[in-house]
Amino acid sequence: GILLNKPVACGFMVLENAGGIMCSFWCDVLKPVYGDGVKLILGDTDSFVCGVRTEGSCRDLYSIGDFVGLSGYERGAVLGGCHDSANRGVPGKFSDEKPTAVIGEVIALRP
Repeated sequence: GILLNKPVACGFMVLENAGGIMCSFWCDVLKPVYGDGVKLILGDTDSFVCGVRTEGSCRDLYSIGDFVGLSGYERGAVLGGCHDSANRGVPGKFSDEKPTAVIGEVIALRP
């Protein structure tokens, strides 16, 4: 018989579904909220780097709160006023990789 002791099919499906989730978040959430004020700088299977122009960052983040985790924003940090523990540890929520800083520069290499 054949012994399948590695999660090949499961891992493949996770990556396949991630692409759909990322696309849906971009098209159905970010673009309607920010319009021309959001620019995709780079993306990977599980992350985006976006440039966002807005006058009300906390207001905007709260408006998409069903999709994002805001618990990483610490009091006293640049976006500390956006802190919300509602989605802390909830799987499937988008989160900020650098919640205590504003990323001012990105170097992205093309293959």
